[in-house]
Amino acid sequence: MKSLRIAVVLLSVVLSGCGIHSYAPGVFYLPSNPEKGEIHTTASLGVGGVNVSGGYAINKNIGVLVSTHSNLRYDFENEGGDSLSRQRRNIIELSGYKLFGTDENSNRSGIVFGGGTGWYRTKDKATSSGYKNLLDGTAYVDSKINFNHFFVSPYFTLRTDRRVLEFSIGSRFTLIYYSTYKVSYDFRDGGLTQDFYSYSKPGLTALCLEPFFKLSLGNDFARFFVQTSIPVSFKRLEGLDQQKVVNDRAVPLAQVGVFLRFQTAKKQLLH
Repeated sequence: MKSLRIAVVLLSVVLSGCGIHSYAPGVFYLPSNPEKGEIHTTASLGVGGVNVSGGYAINKNIGVLVSTHSNLRYDFENEGGDSLSRQRRNIIELSGYKLFGTDENSNRSGIVFGGGTGWYRTKDKATSSGYKNLLDGTAYVDSKINFNHFFVSPYFTLRTDRRVLEFSIGSRFTLIYYSTYKVSYDFRDGGLTQDFYSYSKPGLTALCLEPFFKLSLGNDFARFFVQTSIPVSFKRLEGLDQQKVVNDRAVPLAQVGVFLRFQTAKKQLLH
């Protein structure tokens, strides 16, 4: 158990790194064979935060989703342990989905499309990477970031007999528009400020490619799954001073979760 905790901590450090992370890819699970009128829910947690979603099947191939993401993290960053760092991110999304293929025992593909809004705050967040020509000492970051985003996500699912095991691969393409982007950071040495920078750049945009892999195990009513995603940003957000910049990267994900289906009609699910 101790080794597992150490591995999780190391994975979090390697994947998330330092700097600021205003955006995180969404996590949701779609039913392979939904029935008209059914409700399905997903909850997952791990590296990247907590994700919860709920969906409604309009028919066997079309449905809607509401998804939320949240991350709240506190850290004692300085040597004395008396300076509390805070990082908070919240995202909500509304989307629709379309499934392709009608054979209940065959592999299926689908596409999810929609948009959402989010905000990100940091207070006294210490970091030593993501900067060019970093001065001696640690950089402490405060930020206030608001954004809207739109996405499309095609995927393909491979299934074993009776759908006990499923493997999905796909990618999400996300366009992010930052309505508010305010970041300030100072470099400290021995607790004293060496240098200070602050900038505000509303109207920034970024395009993210978010490939993901998902493995699930279960039946028609309940499934457990793991999902990983390492997003790549085509435009890295930088400060006004090109010699010392704040890198804002999307958060990589490594999540475990559960998916549940609830029928509102009397018809039984097929096995």
